[in-house]
Amino acid sequence: VFWRCLNRLRAGQERQGGQQGGSAQRSRSTETAEGEDELEEVLVSEQKLVTYLNCFVLHKNPRIGDEGVETHIKAMVNLWETQTLQGRNSFPHPRDGALIKAFTKALRTGRSALAAAKLDDAWKHSLRDGYDPDEHNKISKWYLGQAVADAQGSWARARFDFLMQHAIMGRSEDLRNAKLSSLYLHSSRPQASKAVVVSIKHSKTNTEARREFGIAARHKNEDVCPIGAMVFYFFDRFHVKKESFPDFSSRAAWYDIQLLVDEDERGGVTWSDQAKILRKAFEELNISSSKLTHTMRGAAARHAHEAGCSESSIRIHGRWTASGDQLIERYLTGIAVQPVRALSGFSISGGDHYLPRTLLDPPNDLARKLWPQVDEAETAVRARQAAGGEKDEAALAFLEMMRWLRLVLLQDAALLSTTYPSLPIWSMEPFTSTEFHAFRSALTTTISGTPHPLEVTVTEIIPRLGHALADLRSSVAETTEAFKQAISTQQAENDRLRLSFETAIATLSSSIERHDRADEARAMTQQVIMSSITALASASSSLESPHTSQHEQQQQTIQLLVRLLSNSTVSPALSGPPVSAATVPAASALSSPLSGSQSLELTGITPTSSSPSSPAVLSSSAAALTGPAPISSLVPPTTPLVPPATAPCPSLPAAPVLLPRTILCLAATVKTVNELAREWYEGRDGYMGICARLLAKDEGLASKGAAARKQICRWRRVIAVLEELVAQRGWRRPEAVAAIDHHLKHEKYGLRTLADQHLAKDETRLAWVQALLPPSSSSVSGS
Repeated sequence: VFWRCLNRLRAGQERQGGQQGGSAQRSRSTETAEGEDELEEVLVSEQKLVTYLNCFVLHKNPRIGDEGVETHIKAMVNLWETQTLQGRNSFPHPRDGALIKAFTKALRTGRSALAAAKLDDAWKHSLRDGYDPDEHNKISKWYLGQAVADAQGSWARARFDFLMQHAIMGRSEDLRNAKLSSLYLHSSRPQASKAVVVSIKHSKTNTEARREFGIAARHKNEDVCPIGAMVFYFFDRFHVKKESFPDFSSRAAWYDIQLLVDEDERGGVTWSDQAKILRKAFEELNISSSKLTHTMRGAAARHAHEAGCSESSIRIHGRWTASGDQLIERYLTGIAVQPVRALSGFSISGGDHYLPRTLLDPPNDLARKLWPQVDEAETAVRARQAAGGEKDEAALAFLEMMRWLRLVLLQDAALLSTTYPSLPIWSMEPFTSTEFHAFRSALTTTISGTPHPLEVTVTEIIPRLGHALADLRSSVAETTEAFKQAISTQQAENDRLRLSFETAIATLSSSIERHDRADEARAMTQQVIMSSITALASASSSLESPHTSQHEQQQQTIQLLVRLLSNSTVSPALSGPPVSAATVPAASALSSPLSGSQSLELTGITPTSSSPSSPAVLSSSAAALTGPAPISSLVPPTTPLVPPATAPCPSLPAAPVLLPRTILCLAATVKTVNELAREWYEGRDGYMGICARLLAKDEGLASKGAAARKQICRWRRVIAVLEELVAQRGWRRPEAVAAIDHHLKHEKYGLRTLADQHLAKDETRLAWVQALLPPSSSSVSGS
């Protein structure tokens, strides 16, 4: 309508401006008039939507909230969708544009700035926005107080509206749009606890008629019970206000009856009707809230959360679940027990549901005075269904609920009539009857004389707890005694094991000590034998004799002795009693001349793991092996090497003990040909040369396996080239070593590269040797 009026104003302005243009202008005015019907069609666009909100909605109500603006936007979007489906609107979606987003953002920002400029109450939108449980009770009592002062007002309806919306976390339209046919009774299991369910098919977020439910149970406190408020509202509606009881002859006769009705028009209430009374209650009770009819939804959610309800259960109870959830819509039906318990004043875990006012049911004759049409209507509906007529399960459910509400009204009235004796309804039947007074007296007497079930349970449990505690003490005493005995037994076992370990450790220490003394004696014996062999080798080298086969055999024998002794185990600590000559018989045997037919038999020497002897002994033995001196004329020395058995042998100085070195250990220190030649021919640091160890078949060199054998192979290639230069080229060994080292330094590679890449094959080795020789030598050799 706004845009049609605006279009007409624009068309009128164009017609007035065209009157000065003669016949042409008149014809143009005629065309405009003919196209006036086309101006009536308004196509929704984003720009028109913003103009409508700014010039019409805000101009009409400058203080409209975000929800109101969003409602107008949704209406325009629905119109755009209808026009688009009809193929008459080609404009883009009005909500997706930047203009509408900027407008709504500016609207919220401006409203916040306006509130700050006007110094609005900062208490709003805080954590305490709305009402707490105590204020919830005050609001309900305020409605009862207003009913006392004004009997003709709609206080019963307003109280029911407030308490029921709080119980179901409802919006204002949830009850405003509800029908009587939307109500029915639900009973929980396994303990029977009845609750009233409101079917909500349409709401602000439910535009697709999803199945949603609001559920409320009787409150522990009758002052704030939503079911009691509903039954008092029904009594006010059908008894006090004399509204006709619903006609259940057909579905059409009662399905459209509203749950909340206006007293004057007997039609549905409006938002203003709800807000007017609620605003007055908040003002008189000094309750600050940023919302009005939506306050109950947020306050109930906070109360349930403070009571310990889970977020998911609050979402289900308050119908905040997303659309399309098949589990909730079709199977769980949107009912959560925890919020129902919490908003009824009970623990969310259950087990404490107890209503003292339900201890006694009113007599049937007294109950039938309330809505006497219930029994007749139920009989008629069942008879119609039995005769094959229209089936109406909703009518039977509503009548069942009304029959139960009779008991609720009488039970709550028995207590409220004492608390609020000035309410006008107590002057009406059936509350003025003797049956009601008798029932009220009996109920109050029963309540006062009946202990709480928790007290009964505690009274019964205490003796049982006493017996259980006595049994527990006896069991604990027996367990403690058995535990002490087990500890004593374990302590004795530990002492026995400790004594056994100490004895074993002492025996082991003694054995190790004896073994050490035996090793020291063996080391002394080996030293004496090495001294004898050294003296023998020295004497053999000082004699001159022809080189005979006997001499070669003696030399081999001495070499064998050196190798065997070098492989013997020498103890690191050479301390102990002095060794006499009698303990080493082999020394005297070695001092006599050796003949070719004699075989040297070493007794008392047991080769074990490889361990070198003293450096002095090994060096002298190596010198004796390299010299060609004969030993055929060897005679014993004039001074005996070993003193007589009667004279004690002085203790020998401790010689340094060297660990065996493998080829890989040597490779870590050998970097040049000079170092390799020294290790190969002479040895170093008291060790024999590699050549001598190879001749003696020393297995310690290649103890690291394939890597050691490969390293020996590399060094053999280098030594072979060195010996070739000495034997065939006439070079001296130092000159050949220096030449090879100079060449390696100039070419910038080491021994490994030389052996693997240049000396591994004959052709590469020959080429490398030719490159090493001077030009003159290589030309001569080539010719």
